[in-house]
Amino acid sequence: MPLSAAVGAALVLYSIPFVVAVLVRGGRGARPWELGLDLPAVFAGDVLSILVLTWIVPLDWAVLASRLLWLGGAGWLAFKRRLAWPRRLDLRASSIVAVAALLGAKASLLLSRDYILWDRRWHMPLVTAMEGERLPFQNIYEPGRVFHYHFSGDVHAAMLRALSFTHISSSYALSLSHDIVFALIGVVMALLLVERARPALVLVSFAVAAILLHGPVVQSDAKGFQFSGHMYQVFLSVGFRPHLPIAGLMMIGLVAALCASATGGVPHPRVLAARMLPAASLLSISDETSTAIVLASLGVAWLVDSELFGRRRWQGLALLAGIGAVAMATNLAFQASLAPGGPVQRLEFVPARVAELRVAPQPLWTENGLWALGYDLFPFAVPALGVLLYALQARSRKLLALAAAACAATALTACLATKVRINGQDGAEAERFFIGVFFIVLVIALWLLPAMPRWSVASALVVLGPASSLFFTYWWYRSAAPQALSGSEANHPIMTRNLYEVDCREVADSRLGERPAVTYVDEKIWYFYTACRSVFEAGLTDPPWTVKIRPAFEVPSHLVEFAKLVPEGATVPAVCWARGDNDRVCRELRSAGGCVPNGEQFETCPFPADLRRRLLTSGR
Repeated sequence: MPLSAAVGAALVLYSIPFVVAVLVRGGRGARPWELGLDLPAVFAGDVLSILVLTWIVPLDWAVLASRLLWLGGAGWLAFKRRLAWPRRLDLRASSIVAVAALLGAKASLLLSRDYILWDRRWHMPLVTAMEGERLPFQNIYEPGRVFHYHFSGDVHAAMLRALSFTHISSSYALSLSHDIVFALIGVVMALLLVERARPALVLVSFAVAAILLHGPVVQSDAKGFQFSGHMYQVFLSVGFRPHLPIAGLMMIGLVAALCASATGGVPHPRVLAARMLPAASLLSISDETSTAIVLASLGVAWLVDSELFGRRRWQGLALLAGIGAVAMATNLAFQASLAPGGPVQRLEFVPARVAELRVAPQPLWTENGLWALGYDLFPFAVPALGVLLYALQARSRKLLALAAAACAATALTACLATKVRINGQDGAEAERFFIGVFFIVLVIALWLLPAMPRWSVASALVVLGPASSLFFTYWWYRSAAPQALSGSEANHPIMTRNLYEVDCREVADSRLGERPAVTYVDEKIWYFYTACRSVFEAGLTDPPWTVKIRPAFEVPSHLVEFAKLVPEGATVPAVCWARGDNDRVCRELRSAGGCVPNGEQFETCPFPADLRRRLLTSGR
């Protein structure tokens, strides 16, 4: 199968749950905004069901089993004549949704094919290793040790590799995963607004851009624009951490359900639960900090209007408690980041400060500190103020509840970012507090924008905040991205070759059903091979983080670290490049003989204990 055909097959197989969900809801007369509320829950249900199956079989088989189950269910529903295209999703609405999907994908493609960014070099081999594992997962660099992490993005990329029948590399799968989630966010925002917005195409396009291209207002100083906020960066960049776009999609589902309940009539609690519980469950293993901020914001909204989640107060309280319980239970059951031994080792409350990304923190209660905080808060505090002003003018308790949720998220973010220190780190760790607030505030503001009087102060504030983000994100992309994100898949020397063009089944004999084993990989082709094949290899920590995220081959102690993984006296496989220069280990192994072909580009050689000892002693 050609590589392009494998990618097409992966996309078709991947889309099955969404197509089935749309056709099922179409048979029940669902409106576009209802489909927009459903799709995040469908995404979550798909990933969570695969994870449940991964308790029984390895991840790659779980992915294929899930598609067989979806196809079986679709066939039964078609036989019962319960599938139909939604009548409200006519040609005009469908065209706008398609444009929104293209805009989302295009936003991702601005970076996803050109740059290696946000720990891609860790996630590439991690995806292939997880693909052959059952729960609980293990890190590629720490076999035998449970991997506590927000791993939903890696699972999603592994799904795409399995659905391509392992033709695509994990690097391609990670980029494709990002493209798909960005496109889905575009689809969901379009479905939520297409019936309510006028002019629909303009407002939908603005909403998609506002959500996906949000970021800080950049402060100017004597040195000019430096293209980052004080405590966070543009989402177009940081959103390439694999779990964050998924977290964003889940937050859109949760907050949009709140908005629909406040403005369109409260649905039955079971309907709300069916939409919100799966999203909260997947969010908890995607972004635990945002989970807490979203839940707190929902709780504040319920305190303002206790009928948002049900006609009776206890129904809303039960739903909120269920969201919290499901989120925690999912994280613990899948042994994710909140389980004992997770990456967050220490939380401290410190004197209020601005936790700068690139320089030392500065005290908050100074003129410079307050200005810095103001610049960082501006893009979401301004639309939150617009929502509050509109709610006060409308004199509606339900709208005040939405405004309270937006204001609570803003206040909570400001408090946590300035007062909490994680693992003794400022800067980079403070950035995690700025993910959820944007999705909470912007979804509420954009949902209400079509109902606001045009040219009103409230609508101007709602537009002004995201517009400032769009301006600086665009400027950052044009002026600073090439320098800030240097290194590309096509020409980065450490990658050996462009991994988007690699057919792993041809060059590395990659197959479904492969299970990771301790394997030495030639330093010359380390990423080339591990992007296609599942292994356990030696790695290093990158302080202050305790999880190993760096391959040991990047330092001279590669063989020393690898020897620590191997049982004493054991012979293990080593993979060497068959068509180029080798490192010192593979030169010895190939000269000793006994190597067998492993795809078009590689050979597998036995690596006995005596040779390891000799190489370690010689240090050559």
